Amino acid sequence: MIAPAGAKARGSPSAAASRMPNFAVAATRTPEPPPALVGDPMTVHELAPERRAYDDIAEMLDESFFAQKPLGAFDVVGVEFLAALSNQLLASPGTRGFPEIVALAYWLRPANVRRLVWEVESTERNAARVPRGVALHIAPANVDTLFMYSFALSLLAGNLNVVRVSQRPTAPLARLLDELRLLLQQPAWEELACRNCVLTYAHNKEINRYLSERAHVRVLWGGDATVSAFRALPARVDVHDLVFPDRFSYCAIQAEAYLAADADRRRTLAEQFYNDAYWFDQKACSSPQVVYFVGPVDRCRSAAPLFWDELSAVVAAKGRMASPAEEMNHLVFLYEQMAEGQLAFRGPNRPGGPKYVRLSDPTYRPDMCGGGMFIESFVASLDELAELVRGNDQTLTCFGFSQDDIRQFVQATAGRGLSRVVPIGQALNFSPRWDGYDLLRELTRLVAVLVE
Repeated sequence: MIAPAGAKARGSPSAAASRMPNFAVAATRTPEPPPALVGDPMTVHELAPERRAYDDIAEMLDESFFAQKPLGAFDVVGVEFLAALSNQLLASPGTRGFPEIVALAYWLRPANVRRLVWEVESTERNAARVPRGVALHIAPANVDTLFMYSFALSLLAGNLNVVRVSQRPTAPLARLLDELRLLLQQPAWEELACRNCVLTYAHNKEINRYLSERAHVRVLWGGDATVSAFRALPARVDVHDLVFPDRFSYCAIQAEAYLAADADRRRTLAEQFYNDAYWFDQKACSSPQVVYFVGPVDRCRSAAPLFWDELSAVVAAKGRMASPAEEMNHLVFLYEQMAEGQLAFRGPNRPGGPKYVRLSDPTYRPDMCGGGMFIESFVASLDELAELVRGNDQTLTCFGFSQDDIRQFVQATAGRGLSRVVPIGQALNFSPRWDGYDLLRELTRLVAVLVE
């Protein structure tokens, strides 16, 4: 592979380079996950802007990479690159079968990027935003495209970026990396190609240490284990960590409002809930695990079966069938709740449809198995739900409540948890304000300018 014109060469590729799989996903066939990049635990695979393998992380990213001067915060090059990436993703036939990539492409459109920049710049006086320096991103394995949002914001902030993705790429991730690599190899983007790198390697403490010691900001997706592992590593004394530990999310439906909705509205809600829960098999931190029906018990008992019937119809229409592994996980989950004495009610066992249970203790939080398994719960009011909120709760999707209702509910939680409340259908909509962070501000540094 020839490096982009003007880009810094990153050492000599090892013999492992010839063994690297072809990540291209043909648009004319059903996408399948590409082969995993596994092998020597010290081998590092560069995936963008080039595709090479190296025997040593210091060979791939030496000190001259980290010593490069960042581009300015909100530099025109970054803005134009994200616009070009948006256009390429929308125009590529290979991305059309991946709704998560299409959603990313729309989010990267110039109008949205300019709005994000304006929201930061328009609210600050007597100050200037500058890049933090080197940003290390540890991407989650469960949501293919999530790393691209923080990477895009960090690129927009002017930082140098190193992104570690899973060694077991799914078809959407492989396609996204193909498109990113193709764009970065164009001469117009050489300033970015030499300052940004997407790579993968086996879980290796020494490689993690090498990258961690050189980072000014670490964006740690992947849950409690990932956050704890990196916080135990040596790092700059002024490193700025953005951490995304394990999270729990749920949905609240006002029973009376649901019963008053017509058939079209109920079907739309079921389709929107399907997108929230099933796009990533409930593995996304913002996907609902529990559905709370809010109101008098008799109204909840009337609304709940109608909701599950609609969702079952949508799942069937989508042609989604639970895999044998998911079916086994569901069965184990049910046995676990029986063993704990928690199984108060089990919904109908529809083949391929959603599974749901009601537990004896509404405060009990079992480990969820995903794949279309939910907990159903009835609460009399949002005040009662507020008492159930915990510190690791992230997203509440809801239907049938006014903004005043939700504001009072958030105040009633007394800051115990939740960082997002959105309508059903928007659980996976990425926002620069995520998990309590204003990411574009966090990925830059504020310099006070007080001279007259």
